[in-house]
Amino acid sequence: MKCPAWLLLSLVLGASAANAAPPELVVSEPWVRMVPQNAATTALFFKLKNGSASDVRLVGAATPAARVAELHEHLHENGMMKMRKVPFIEVKAHGDVSFQPGGLHVMLIGLVSPLKAGDKVTVTLQMADKSTLTLMAPVSEGPPAATKVAPPSSPTATAPGSAG
Repeated sequence: MKCPAWLLLSLVLGASAANAAPPELVVSEPWVRMVPQNAATTALFFKLKNGSASDVRLVGAATPAARVAELHEHLHENGMMKMRKVPFIEVKAHGDVSFQPGGLHVMLIGLVSPLKAGDKVTVTLQMADKSTLTLMAPVSEGPPAATKVAPPSSPTATAPGSAG
């Protein structure tokens, strides 16, 4: 029996959409730390905002850039800074979590090829409910520059408390 193309397409698209993370889950400021060309590991950092009314549990990550991607945290223990794998990271309803150097991060282990500044790394975040969120993170030496608001350029602008 032949299946109409429109039915097949709707089944495929429906299956893809079923695994997409809710639109209220948003990643911002992603970046992958640039490491020496012979390094086998690096880390992914980003901010994850949960705009939904329910908690979200991040349980894993995957990338074609590395053999393994793991959720990690840094902690101070007996005067030493240590890194360890964690099984999940909870993002509270209407909350956010920062993945940053010295804190939470996604460890990329067994890099498939050297990464250079400006390369883009595709990473898929996996939630406990089986939904996924795919992001593109540039490789750089540090986080993306914060957006700066330019001061007024008008020659008539004055600072508070000054005579204008």
